[in-house]
Formats: sequence, structure tokens, C-alpha cells
Amino acid sequence: MKAFLINPVAKSVTEVEYTGKFEQAYGLMECSMIQFCYPLKNHILMVDEEGLFKTHQAHFLFDGDQYVGRAMLVHKHRYKDVSVSIEEVKALIQFS
Repeated sequence: MKAFLINPVAKSVTEVEYTGKFEQAYGLMECSMIQFCYPLKNHILMVDEEGLFKTHQAHFLFDGDQYVGRAMLVHKHRYKDVSVSIEEVKALIQFS
């Protein structure tokens, strides 16, 4: 399914193909624990739960809320594509 990977180090938002498996999310996000946030209707922002504890992490704002480390926006229904465009997501993000 289509998802968006947010990389605050590269200051990028890229489309990725996500299988819905946590093992893949851990690899894409380069983390070992994931926390779910709900900034958009029908979507989940998967964030690095331990991002604040890692050194040299970059952060970003998503619709005014701060997150640390990589994140991935997915649809709340596990096997559906995100229903927002990459342009809409980029408009909600501010990189530091």
C-alpha cells in the first residue's frame, strides 16, 4: 500500500510501498519501537518512540506538533493507500 516516509535529516517526504508489517516499518524508519499518532482523519503517523533518546536526531513539525526522527504516514485501515496527496502532506510539514 502507498505510504509517505518523512525523513527530517534529508528534509524529505517520499512515497514508499508499505506491506503493513512492522518489521518493514522498523527498517524504513530506522527504529525499534513505534508509537501511533493521529494528526489527520483516517491516517496514522507512525513515529520513532525512542527518537528523543537518540543523539543527533532531527525533528519536524507536522501540523504544528513536533516529532523527532523518521516517521511514516499510513492509512488507518491496514491495507489501504493513504488518501491524501504528497503535496498536502508536505504543506503540513516544517523541517528544522
